[in-house]
Amino acid sequence: RFNFISDVGLTKDGSYIDDVEITSYNVDNAPPLIQHTPPEMLLGELGSHLVAAIITDISGLASTTVSYWVDGMAQTPVAGMNPGGNNYEFTIPAQTPGSLVAYYIAATDASAAANSSMTDTFMYVAGNHIYYDNGVVDFVANFGPASPGGDAAAVRMTVPAGSSTQLVTALIRNYTDSNRPNSNIDVNVWANSGNLPGTAMITPVTMAPAATLAVPYKMTIADLRPFAAQLNAMTGSFHIGFAVPAGDAWLTQTTPGTAGRTATRLGGVWATNMDDYHFRAVTGPLFGTPPVAAFNISASTALTYQFNDQSTPTGTISAWAWDFGDGTGTSTAQNPSYVYAANGSYNVCLTVTNPNGTDQHCETLVATSVDQPDQLWKTVTAYPNPMSDMAKIEVRGGHSGRISLKLYSVTGQVVAAKASYDNGAFELSRGNLSAGTYIFKVFDGHQVIGKGMLVVE
Repeated sequence: RFNFISDVGLTKDGSYIDDVEITSYNVDNAPPLIQHTPPEMLLGELGSHLVAAIITDISGLASTTVSYWVDGMAQTPVAGMNPGGNNYEFTIPAQTPGSLVAYYIAATDASAAANSSMTDTFMYVAGNHIYYDNGVVDFVANFGPASPGGDAAAVRMTVPAGSSTQLVTALIRNYTDSNRPNSNIDVNVWANSGNLPGTAMITPVTMAPAATLAVPYKMTIADLRPFAAQLNAMTGSFHIGFAVPAGDAWLTQTTPGTAGRTATRLGGVWATNMDDYHFRAVTGPLFGTPPVAAFNISASTALTYQFNDQSTPTGTISAWAWDFGDGTGTSTAQNPSYVYAANGSYNVCLTVTNPNGTDQHCETLVATSVDQPDQLWKTVTAYPNPMSDMAKIEVRGGHSGRISLKLYSVTGQVVAAKASYDNGAFELSRGNLSAGTYIFKVFDGHQVIGKGMLVVE
């Protein structure tokens, strides 16, 4: 076996290997080969953490385990599951957000020698990770009182609209090499002020950057759980970063950036920086207001209706489910249109979902088409149509004298309207009617003797 691990300090196209010696054995004295891709940049999650590995050995495997620690405390090892082939999976139980979990994989083969091997120790931080960079290191930059780039750097983080959460950890990716030593940094959290850092929300946490010559791009972990009283109800945007009170501290960056969330401080003034710095926030679960479903309906052409989502909180809805009430029509669009096959009364329902829950709202729609063969449409005439201030609705045919007029919205709701009847026609005044499409019905007592559609400009 030949394993080569690069520190990425030098990039070359390929490599040459010579003086190769091959030795063969008739017994298995080689330990299992464990291949595992660890979490990048301490990436964890709120739930359980799946550790996946490919473990191979010519004699088969007698045991596979993951040993792990939570904030330095040893836990019961987890045995591996074999879903097939040389694949093994280990499930580390969910941990409290902000917990630092360290683990390694160990395996023993089934040979008489019981050869065993283990991986390096890997780590992740449990919780919901908020970040906007891609982790690609293009350049490094220094900050300090005498640095031309400034003495502080920050990245704006945003909690989804309508939610709140507790900030538990700040992750700062520092850099070092033999020519770029690091001074202490003051990790801080700032309130948002015009998309730039504003008032500090905590007392700065002074710490040494974690980057070493062996691991030059290492994440510095700032445990913010002691500041729960200040950081347990984070909403909207806030900034995490650090200031350098003396000397210099180095960080990694992607250039050019794409997120537009980085800020630097020079001469006490914060300004936007177009690079992406590798800073990440870890939070607990999101809490917030569940959605409230709402919509309105407008008619466009015969039996065709436009449905407009008006759910709140605005910007939080992630899924829409429409049921148009005719037994067949559905949609997942935010603002769909739908064509009914026939006149009728339909119960239209909208179900919306956001990170905090689900809600449903239903309305009754009376769908009517002027194109349907209905004699009632032929007994009345409205003019001018569309109307601006006044319209006449002429009624043809006989009636008992107990004649009346009702005006409806396209959703079937009665609309207050001022109308007077004289000499075979109603005179309708616009009054407070909003622009839109309305259905009117003429009654003789309780019987409908005519109906029509009226458009108000």
